[in-house]
Amino acid sequence: MEITDIQLDFLWLTKGGPLLGAPDPFWEKWRKEKLKLSDFIKIESIPKLVQLIVTAYKDQYPRSYWGGGILLDLENYAPKEEEGYVLIESSSMIRKDIKKIKKKHYTDNEDLSYLSELIYEFTDSHELEVPIETILEGKAYEKVTNVNEITYTVEKSPIAQLVITPQSFKLIVNEAYFVYLSL
Repeated sequence: MEITDIQLDFLWLTKGGPLLGAPDPFWEKWRKEKLKLSDFIKIESIPKLVQLIVTAYKDQYPRSYWGGGILLDLENYAPKEEEGYVLIESSSMIRKDIKKIKKKHYTDNEDLSYLSELIYEFTDSHELEVPIETILEGKAYEKVTNVNEITYTVEKSPIAQLVITPQSFKLIVNEAYFVYLSL
């Protein structure tokens, strides 16, 4: 499956008001696409997963909960804290090609929380440069290579920086693009 096979608009669209005692029409409308996204996250290659994350943050700040929970093995889920990050280890994930996921959130004065950093560490090495540059096409960015690490600094985007090594991917979010979208 390709990312383009999934209509991802539900990541960025506003939902409307709350409903009491009835199915949410927003999620009823987007249910099939959300299921496609869930399948994509669970089974596609690491480079495609990274492309999906970059796509989600390239132009607009998405709903910040959209991807991580899909990977959780809820029976074994045991989040930990590490240096300001929520840490999810492989024992808590369905995918075993991901060693760990680290998430950092920023909470504003109104107690709204935004994903500010996301780090994936992989069990094996992956070539992520071409997949990332394919998605960033059309965006102005600076690329700095330092031994095994490549840093992309992206202009006019919710992505402040992407940092990749053969075994990791890090997204740093541009705080100027934080948008709170309700569940």
